[in-house]
Amino acid sequence: MPKISIIIPVFNVEKYLDNCLNSLKNQTFSDWECILVDDGSTDKSLEIATAFANTDNRFKVFSQKHSGNPQTVRDFARLRTTTDWIFSVDSDDYLASDCLEKLINRQIETKADVVLLQLNLFDNKTQDVLLKIPNDAFDFNQLLSGADAVKLTIGEWQISNNGLFRKTLYKSQKKHSKNFLNFDEYTQRVVLLGAKTVAFSDVGYFYRQHPESLTKRTPQKHFSSILSRKFLKIFPARVILWVARIHTSLKRFTFL
Repeated sequence: MPKISIIIPVFNVEKYLDNCLNSLKNQTFSDWECILVDDGSTDKSLEIATAFANTDNRFKVFSQKHSGNPQTVRDFARLRTTTDWIFSVDSDDYLASDCLEKLINRQIETKADVVLLQLNLFDNKTQDVLLKIPNDAFDFNQLLSGADAVKLTIGEWQISNNGLFRKTLYKSQKKHSKNFLNFDEYTQRVVLLGAKTVAFSDVGYFYRQHPESLTKRTPQKHFSSILSRKFLKIFPARVILWVARIHTSLKRFTFL
């Protein structure tokens, strides 16, 4: 059985999918599976994904009618994973060659439920890194509770919301899902709250900024972020009570 399940929603990314999938094939850690779900692409994305699956059985390809919501596609992919560890990748991004190795080694070292990485947001035209989350001054050696990690996401994200996640943390995630873009900003916080220990790694994940991406179009993303924050204001007490029942170590914390 593979050690890590990588899930990738795919929609009209023929320009970038080769780069993404080759960055997986070039990983120094090879014990993984990749669940690719094509969300009704109208370009050659499905053809490219299938070609990778035909030459490397670690890639598994599924296809469905267009939903327009990457979060529901990730939910579909997650149900088809066979490992205890989930790593979500956007189909237009790519990984440093040692990304998986560093993440799994950090998990083994810390026994953490989550290992968050460093996002390198880069401009597609210039290839310049525009922003790093967390920034280079962040203490990547620290260990946090899930609650303390969530505190670093309120307002501006001081940490990323991506990395290696224990699959059991997603058990309650589905009932919180909503059908609008970027609701994962809310659900990922719910998942983080369920973690006993969150670790960090400064490994490189390269997050492409370009106008074609559904999840990276600024107006849509901004609008959905507003909705996500609204849900955070409405439901924090309910979420806290849910966490407290599961993790007795979380005695109390307050949202201001």
